[in-house]
Amino acid sequence: MTTETAPTSNPSTGTGRRRTKKIDFTSEAIVSLRDWKDAGAQSAKSTPASWYTSPDIFELECRQLFAKTWHVVGHADKVANTGDYFTVELLGLPIIVARDRKGDVHAMSNVCLHRAAPVAVGEGNTKFGFSCLYHGWSYNHDGSGRSCSGMEDAADFDPKALQLPKYEVRVWEKWVFVAPGGGAPDFDEWIETTAFRAARYNMGELEFHGARRYVLDLNWKLINDANHEAYHVPFVHPGLVNAYSVAKNYGVVDPDELRGNDDADRGANMSPDVNGYTHMANEISGELLAMEPNPRGPFSKVIAALGGTSDYRKIKPALDCLQDRDKLAHYFLFNWPGLSHFHFMPDGLGLILLVPIDHEHTEVYVEWWMPKVSRFDERLLQAALIVFGNQILDEDGAMTQLVWTGLQSGAYDTGRFAPTMEGLLYAYNVWYIEQLQAGLEREEA
Repeated sequence: MTTETAPTSNPSTGTGRRRTKKIDFTSEAIVSLRDWKDAGAQSAKSTPASWYTSPDIFELECRQLFAKTWHVVGHADKVANTGDYFTVELLGLPIIVARDRKGDVHAMSNVCLHRAAPVAVGEGNTKFGFSCLYHGWSYNHDGSGRSCSGMEDAADFDPKALQLPKYEVRVWEKWVFVAPGGGAPDFDEWIETTAFRAARYNMGELEFHGARRYVLDLNWKLINDANHEAYHVPFVHPGLVNAYSVAKNYGVVDPDELRGNDDADRGANMSPDVNGYTHMANEISGELLAMEPNPRGPFSKVIAALGGTSDYRKIKPALDCLQDRDKLAHYFLFNWPGLSHFHFMPDGLGLILLVPIDHEHTEVYVEWWMPKVSRFDERLLQAALIVFGNQILDEDGAMTQLVWTGLQSGAYDTGRFAPTMEGLLYAYNVWYIEQLQAGLEREEA
């Protein structure tokens, strides 16, 4: 079941407040995780059904994966000026992001140190900082204490010694990223492959063109799995079937070469008859390339109305800044553990964020960035592209919902990887499991 919610330009509000739960270290899923060993791409089995349906695995993911990575929490323009701020909830943590008078951006707890009330709501601009809604305790833009009216007679109490808990924060291109727990990878390393692609797209010229937010009744890994392979494209996405030939595009990658691939710009060095690839871009990210689709669906009527050509790029040229193969290339970048997916395309950029709510509900947030255009036909083509993108998302959502039903049935435990066409998914699964196993050791220590 898909539930649509109101779209906003705040990517990661989260849904509901997560409460920490105890992990049953004797559960079937945890025991099988502890015993897992990599059998190699040619022999490996896929992730067991119990790892999707288990609340114990999800709790372990929250503590050892989600808390130790970077999350998109909002747009950078929301904190462009001194005093700007916005509030967000991330993994059950109420957070304020604010820019101080020195120009620095801070991410801090939105929980007052007096009685746990919020010190800010919504977004906006505040000249002097924040004041708790409950009893008026005030804090500076960096979360340090400023004054606490009524506490003058309290012993051993200095308001200026207060400090709201702080989180790692970075501003990159259009977005603000926050790492809510310790142990996150270096941000520059984590964003490296995405930044490599972004450098070609004149990001400053791209404008926000809308967002969509919806909730799927399934585990987050099912969406992430689908995004990491193109094996399913001819069967699930009829609008792309003429563009993506699985045998031609994705049969060229040797899964044994996925790890440690040091060719950062693999797309530029491909032979002209190769139309795609999947690979590990570095140790904590993956990339999928597909050459230009000439999609059916909403484009067929739009193209007919605007001239009837079968060559979409004759009426919708690629971004002026793009060169060579990039004018026809669609790069999908996955920053692991896979909660943020960047889609660089000849028309601009799409961003997909997965927000796990619990082990059986996932919020999906999608936004689009394209250059500003003035003519009606240009706006119509951009709108058609967004409609088509949403169609692809809905097809993935419908299929993974069916898979979720199968996983819960008890009739399925684990399957096999298609070694080449699911090579990147296999490589991701190895990384995911190794991270969880290390986290399990820390939990049990």
